[in-house]
Amino acid sequence: MVKDRSMLREIRALKKQVKKGPVEKQGYVVTNHLADGHAGSVFKAEKGGQDYILKIMAPSAIPGRIMYKLFFQEEHGYFDKEAVNAAFWKRKAVNRITRHFDSDIDILDMTEQSTDYNGFYCPFIKHPSAQTPQQEKYVLEKTTKLKNYFNSLGLPSWSFNPDYPFYKNRKDNLRLNGDKLIIIDYESAVLTPSTDGYLDLDPVDFEKVRQHISENKQSLVDCLGSSDFEIMQDSLDKSEHYTQLWHQGEKRRIQRVKSKKELKKTIDSLIEDKILSEQEAEELDCNGLNAYIAKNLGVHLAIGCTAGLFTGPIPIGLFPRGLWTIGNRIYHEIKRNKEKAKVHSLGVLAWSSIPIPVLNYFGYLLPMKKLNETNALVYGEHLTRVLKGKSLGEYLERKPKFVQSMVKNAVVPKDKRKFYLISKKE
Repeated sequence: MVKDRSMLREIRALKKQVKKGPVEKQGYVVTNHLADGHAGSVFKAEKGGQDYILKIMAPSAIPGRIMYKLFFQEEHGYFDKEAVNAAFWKRKAVNRITRHFDSDIDILDMTEQSTDYNGFYCPFIKHPSAQTPQQEKYVLEKTTKLKNYFNSLGLPSWSFNPDYPFYKNRKDNLRLNGDKLIIIDYESAVLTPSTDGYLDLDPVDFEKVRQHISENKQSLVDCLGSSDFEIMQDSLDKSEHYTQLWHQGEKRRIQRVKSKKELKKTIDSLIEDKILSEQEAEELDCNGLNAYIAKNLGVHLAIGCTAGLFTGPIPIGLFPRGLWTIGNRIYHEIKRNKEKAKVHSLGVLAWSSIPIPVLNYFGYLLPMKKLNETNALVYGEHLTRVLKGKSLGEYLERKPKFVQSMVKNAVVPKDKRKFYLISKKE
């Protein structure tokens, strides 16, 4: 990734300037610095007698930058202008999708007032947040409804999701104008698990969103008007385009493991090697519980990469991986979600504790195999190909026979084991 610190330098310069007095910027007069966040810095501005909020997108908050560095061993994504552009256009699309879903909910995003993604504005909201229990109940109902809707579309929802630990801290961003709920500033670059099972900055399932738009096209046009409908589609296209450009410039291992494009390369290689048929490839299941398992696999990988950043080859990641598995088992048992609780099994815990690099990421392939044997094989191959540059067979070739047997029993379906007779003694 090419680091671009120009926005961060601009933030620092503007903060110094406003301490001395008002500063003119893009036709606005910036008067105060309000806060620094994971995604940028917020200032108060004035124009034509009205107060505005100015936000400059850059990872100005040091804790957010450290968190990103720990997980990805790389500078924060918002040092890349492609990532900032992707977020900017995503907000424009989401604004309109929300308006169609519920006319009493308005995501008043700063992008609507802006011509420059490097600094965008929204009117200063003077409406209060919920003041009474009845109002709090109303806001909770609205945000829960919107959260469920966004989750069904594969859109991030953490900034107003009442189930998230951030919710209480962001209540001031939820304002009421009569019965209209105003959500200020949608999303802010929080590391969030995606449907592909990885951690990224507010990821979007573009395929799901497009399917929804296609199925509800006439209703969307009737609600938004043809002009805003086109803006929504164009914004979504641009967000995906810039997301792809951003990801193409990244080399991090976690990003490659979660990449649909990289996974397709693995699948194509398995088809070419006759290990997988085209029909089996079409029947791969990447949704529902399989997606949940893949997400946890991605977290185990992130834990390992984070530990490796400090300790090198010392397998210190075994302990936090075990804690993740145990903690999730307890959590889902308490929530009485038996299906998800079973995912975090003793088998997963045992595999995660194996002090063999890469293999100790295979733990969550055990419950995946119970659901779909082909899925487990594909992800096993995918991990070794991305992390070690070798197929599963090549990776196991130099391992002891008992390790080969363990992996084949855990990951490889019986009808595929003929492709993995790799021990010379066999």
